[in-house]
Amino acid sequence: MESKLIFVSIAAYKDSQLKNTIDDLYSNADNPNQIRIVVFNQTEYDKYDDHLIYDETRRVEVVSIDYRNTKGVSWIRHKIQTYIEQEKYYMQIDAHMQFEKGWDTKLINWLHQANSTKPVITFYPSGYNLEQGKYESRVIINEPRAINRKAVTSQGIGLGKEACDLHNGDNLPISSTTFAAGFTFAPIEYAKEVPYDPKLYWNYEESDQTFRAFTNGWNFFGAPECIVWHKYNTQSSAVHFKETIDMVGLENRSNDHAEKKYFSDNYNGSYPLGTVRTLEEFKILNNVDFEASTLIPKETKDMIIVVPYRDREEHLTSFFEKTPKYFDSQGISYDILVTELDPQGDWNAGLVANSVINFIKKTHYKYIYIHHVDVYPISGQWSFPEDGEIYTNLGDAGSCLTTIDNFLKVGGYRNTFWGWGAEDDDLYKRMFNASIRVLNVQTENTPFKVKYDIGFQNHNRPFVAKNYGGNIVELNKKFNRNYNSIFDTNKFGITHSLEKIKDNIYRQRIKPLKISPKDSDNKNLVLGFTYNLKPEDIYAFLKTTIVHGTGNYDVTLIDVSEEMNKEVEHELTAFGVNIVKMPPCGEKSEFTERFRYYKEYLQTTDYTDIILTDVLDVFFQGNPFKYFNDVPEDHVIFASEGITIGDSEWNRGVLGHLYPKEVIDVIKPYEVLCCGVIGGKKAALFDLIDKFLVESSKYPNLGRSIRGEDQPMIQKLIYHDQVIKRHVFRSDIPYAVHLHPIVYQPNECRFTNDVKIENNAVRTADNELYTIVHQYNRHQELYNTVVNHYRTFFEPIVKQ
Repeated sequence: MESKLIFVSIAAYKDSQLKNTIDDLYSNADNPNQIRIVVFNQTEYDKYDDHLIYDETRRVEVVSIDYRNTKGVSWIRHKIQTYIEQEKYYMQIDAHMQFEKGWDTKLINWLHQANSTKPVITFYPSGYNLEQGKYESRVIINEPRAINRKAVTSQGIGLGKEACDLHNGDNLPISSTTFAAGFTFAPIEYAKEVPYDPKLYWNYEESDQTFRAFTNGWNFFGAPECIVWHKYNTQSSAVHFKETIDMVGLENRSNDHAEKKYFSDNYNGSYPLGTVRTLEEFKILNNVDFEASTLIPKETKDMIIVVPYRDREEHLTSFFEKTPKYFDSQGISYDILVTELDPQGDWNAGLVANSVINFIKKTHYKYIYIHHVDVYPISGQWSFPEDGEIYTNLGDAGSCLTTIDNFLKVGGYRNTFWGWGAEDDDLYKRMFNASIRVLNVQTENTPFKVKYDIGFQNHNRPFVAKNYGGNIVELNKKFNRNYNSIFDTNKFGITHSLEKIKDNIYRQRIKPLKISPKDSDNKNLVLGFTYNLKPEDIYAFLKTTIVHGTGNYDVTLIDVSEEMNKEVEHELTAFGVNIVKMPPCGEKSEFTERFRYYKEYLQTTDYTDIILTDVLDVFFQGNPFKYFNDVPEDHVIFASEGITIGDSEWNRGVLGHLYPKEVIDVIKPYEVLCCGVIGGKKAALFDLIDKFLVESSKYPNLGRSIRGEDQPMIQKLIYHDQVIKRHVFRSDIPYAVHLHPIVYQPNECRFTNDVKIENNAVRTADNELYTIVHQYNRHQELYNTVVNHYRTFFEPIVKQ
């Protein structure tokens, strides 16, 4: 039988609205042919409703059971779940409901938008009655409302657009706390990972799903608009617990079974709590006192202090000794939340700070203070910023203080700033753009006059530009407040191990779900060749390749210096460039020998796409590998210089030193293909290198008398011998541009009018940035701008 997209579970008990519910569900779906309904109909033998399968376009499977033989709603829902096949989504509803147009499309979209990798849309729908039909009731966000024999239920009869506020993003699923049995929509994995426990009766149905889902890492959400209605006026309706003679026994046995599962250590059944999070964490986050079977009233406090942290126990010990004393002396009400990143991957301060989104539901806070672990307030009068302000540099640049509303208004931090730096710059920029005054308390005239102890602070961290380069790229990306923000945090990391250390001090851990760019396994490589470099020779190539290479390609330089300049080596190492040291060339030509070195190194790697590039006169404006997809695998990639060999004085002159006139006459009508930037698959490049080395072996005494002899030799192999397959990018494709002929021979170069050099950038006639700029030192103004900029700064000159 054809598998469907959505599996719908309906547990019906003598329900007169069952047929209407199914009709309305199908008629309002965008894709009714993708829905499969399984109904367990608890009724009398002579009233079996198998005739509900009444339309060939619908798939409704009815299992009719005599109501006297059923064991309650949890048992029935468990039976229905055993019918799941290959569906992608699980929906659970009651038998008396109505639906909005397009409900299926909206629910699927909301699952993808929800702030979780394991989301469950579940809530008490708005009400309808038979007289008035569908209508929207007062809307309340799901929160715990009652404890009955330690069982948590949820309040609220619906969720509408007016319930959407800054805690949820813009029209996104609303973060909730508990499972609602009357309406649930989730990935099918939910029903498989948290199947119904058939031994439960009624009281613990929703609590069991809540506790087991939470401890397995699932998160609950309400819908941001009304899409489903429920018939609540059921006083005269039949229900199982009113009609069974053993209701008390069923409930007591169910309660004993549930409480053993949650609150003892000797449960070994098939439906246990999960191991991702603990029931203690649920208790803390939802203000539940299981022992007293009560809810703790939600408090209001001045401030939540968030401490991003990893592996600095000495500083944390000092923090706990000093910081609470100061705030207690100021009469400020606060909680401290230490948010600790698990050791996998690089540091991510934004992700760790954003995890507060899962904590702030438990208490009403007005302010949030992002407080670093190695600075401590010790004296001076505390003051809070105005509502439209953020204080920065509270002991150090990354520490800041603002209202919760301001923090959520701009979406908190991004979650993709890996390594040290830039996440605070990004936050402050977005605060400024949102008309929130960004006030540095060390330089601005503010009432904030607190003295900090920074004696423990040590920021002498090794600079790892592979991560920092990614951060610079992030800074230049357009920001969306709903995505890659505090409202998307749980897709990047999952919180766990929340513990209460003291009355107002908590500590939780965050496991990263996405790794940093540094940890990615790149198959693309930019490979250069260097010797006797000076620091000013490398900055433009080094910094631009790192900025655009983060997550896209690796950078390796083969160095054949007698002894590498220590400052150059430090810079390359700090920026994450792989340095491969090989023996010097001696009297041999580096232009020929570098191909030997390239092959020797590449034989030890598993890179697939490679660019062999000059270093001294190259800078990058983008990721060039995006142009490789449509190139045949056996072709070597070149960029044309836009001038014929015959018109290029230098190419024609070097050819004359190597080859007789009859060879030159054959190839001089062809365009110059620059060998300062060559790309392709490894096998294609090896073929080129092997043929080139054979050709160059014919001139064993060439030495350094001719510089750049590799280029005319390769032109000869391509045009005269025709042994190299090539793919050539010209001026209309912004792969690479070579400026020598454009600057020195503008009348002979066909590309002169196709290339624009302006505003610190090199572009096509259609205003697209060339990804590689070669021979930029031929254009004096561009050269001065690029070299001076990258000698000092790391961020791109041209914003993408």
